[in-house]
Amino acid sequence: MYTVVHARMIKIWLQVDCIFRLTKYWNLQEEGKHILHGFFRQAINETKENHVCLRKTDDSFRTLLEQMLDIRDDIPNFATDEELVHHLSTLYSASEDTVTTIVSFTLVLLGMYPNIQKKAADEIFSVIGERDIEETDINRLDYLDMVIRDVLRLFPIAPFIAREATQDFQLDEMVIPKGCTVIVSIHNIHRDSKLWKKPNEFYPEHFLPEEVRERHPYAFLPFSAGPRGCLGKPYAYMAMKVMLVTILQSYIIEADGKLEEKPLKADISVRFKDEIYPIRIKKRKCNNIK
Repeated sequence: MYTVVHARMIKIWLQVDCIFRLTKYWNLQEEGKHILHGFFRQAINETKENHVCLRKTDDSFRTLLEQMLDIRDDIPNFATDEELVHHLSTLYSASEDTVTTIVSFTLVLLGMYPNIQKKAADEIFSVIGERDIEETDINRLDYLDMVIRDVLRLFPIAPFIAREATQDFQLDEMVIPKGCTVIVSIHNIHRDSKLWKKPNEFYPEHFLPEEVRERHPYAFLPFSAGPRGCLGKPYAYMAMKVMLVTILQSYIIEADGKLEEKPLKADISVRFKDEIYPIRIKKRKCNNIK
């Protein structure tokens, strides 16, 4: 489905419905919708069957779907079942592939750069030790945060974004007319030598406080920015830290090769061209950490 959506974004002729329906992409899209939407319809029906007995006190844990059904109990026209299917499709597609891909990139790079991995692991054991990570730990992992941010710099979730000009404006020697679609290449911004000391290298120190202060705030746009910025940004950082902490507490990561030896490709998000993220894991002996 990502491939279909990306193809329709960049191939202008596929944006014409009557042409799109004659291509292989249409059949792929319909098959994908049947599978994905069928999964969410099943989830909705199963949750609805138990919804009354699942109702708990306000401070208990509620899944997102349960919360949406709770809202619909109070506001009947909040959303039909079919609208819930589309809400769940959006939320799932925006969070599942993105977090998975970035964590995969991070593990490969930590394996390629054992010195960076050791610094991240040292911090984890200093802040958390061997216990499970808790919510209060998330903002205390400064170096791990820098690691994740530099991975996002090298491999932005979306390599480019599109925005519509709301009025004419001057850009260098050009005038961008009102209504024109502007493509912003996040990938190029993130690897601009004018903005980054080591643009094509894995270098978490790019995100030291003093380095961040010297850069334009829009030099780093993995979740876009402004009113159209990604609402899932806090969740994404939390999910990635929880996954990486859990892995690094138990395992040492190894990976062969160098970053520049792994060519990239892009559909909706950036990936390794071969879509392979090869690593080896070894059980960590905690007393050897420091």
